[in-house]
Amino acid sequence: NGKDILRYRMVDDAQEGEIHYTRDENGWTALHYAAGAGHAECVYHLLKAEAPVNAATEEEYFTPLHLAVQGNHTHCVQQLLRNGADVHCTNISGQTPLSAAAEEGRVECLRLILHSSPDLPEPALNKAMQIAVEEGHAECLQMLLRHGGSPSARNEDGLPLLCQAAFYGQIDCLELLLEHGAPMNETDAQGHTPLYHATQHYFP
Repeated sequence: NGKDILRYRMVDDAQEGEIHYTRDENGWTALHYAAGAGHAECVYHLLKAEAPVNAATEEEYFTPLHLAVQGNHTHCVQQLLRNGADVHCTNISGQTPLSAAAEEGRVECLRLILHSSPDLPEPALNKAMQIAVEEGHAECLQMLLRHGGSPSARNEDGLPLLCQAAFYGQIDCLELLLEHGAPMNETDAQGHTPLYHATQHYFP
């Protein structure tokens, strides 16, 4: 199977005293494929052979950590973080591994990223919370709040998290924000309250 082929290739390379960092037509390395498929043993051997942990694909700028988070491959995420994977790297859409975990609701991946990065900058936390609220991932939101995220954070348009939760009908997220001290009558840039946004509730 794929894991065996990769393992044997790595053994051959190791015997020759080197490892190849060949990319395919999309700029993917062996580490991208191993991390994206959740092959933790292959990830381990590739990292041990000093495969570039932060290599980005050529067009979409995905790193192995992006792919491991998207696939919810926690063992791969853990190994990548231990070997210096950058949690701040962005893909072509501006998505970091942190925001990817919040968007996909990858709770354990998010926990690992937060544990590895105790001093995440406020903008990164705020962005991840905005995404968690929009997607309704209350457990992710709670972890971000406990890590130091502000319940009064606003997006680029001045929309508070509480208003965002009300607009999208994310009741669990709204309750969490209130529990962590978000002002009930906090207003957006136009002076609209969460109650107003609840009346404009978004139905996908």
